[in-house]
Amino acid sequence: MAIEQDLTQKNKETYRRKPLLYTALILFILSWFLPAAEGYLGLMIVIQALPFIWYPLAWPVSANMMFYTIYSRLDDNKAVSPWLPCLMLFMMIPGSLGLAGGVLGWGYVIWVVSGILLFADWLGSRKPQKRRLIVRLAVVICLIWTVGLVGIGLSQKKYHHRFEEKPLNVFYNTWGFK
Repeated sequence: MAIEQDLTQKNKETYRRKPLLYTALILFILSWFLPAAEGYLGLMIVIQALPFIWYPLAWPVSANMMFYTIYSRLDDNKAVSPWLPCLMLFMMIPGSLGLAGGVLGWGYVIWVVSGILLFADWLGSRKPQKRRLIVRLAVVICLIWTVGLVGIGLSQKKYHHRFEEKPLNVFYNTWGFK
């Protein structure tokens, strides 16, 4: 009887964790079909960057592979090495810091949000007692990050005459199309 109760508790914990994991996957897939950078769809960027995976500007493509690895391990309730989710986020974020020039679109934003949610799910699996706090914090971080990027883009659009020498970055064109 104790074994059945223990398995039931484990199934409840797994069931509670799955919506965040599946939301991250849905957003990840959605991001491939939206303009991500310079008006190109995310899927096209991945396909074009695969041969140059060793080049630092193509590292976000490696983050896609890490995302899939982390997702599949979490979905199977297997352990994930702590460095892998951290490295995935490290490779996703530089575009929003202006390190990859050009116009970034909603595909990029949704892609990074999916990575943050996957990271939160991984962290919640390591600290189940703090799971609710971690999920709430991840949602707040996603909102602040997205609103900040849109604000930067709108300010660049408003004051575009000051940025003519430099490439405009992060939502100069809010929808990401050329």
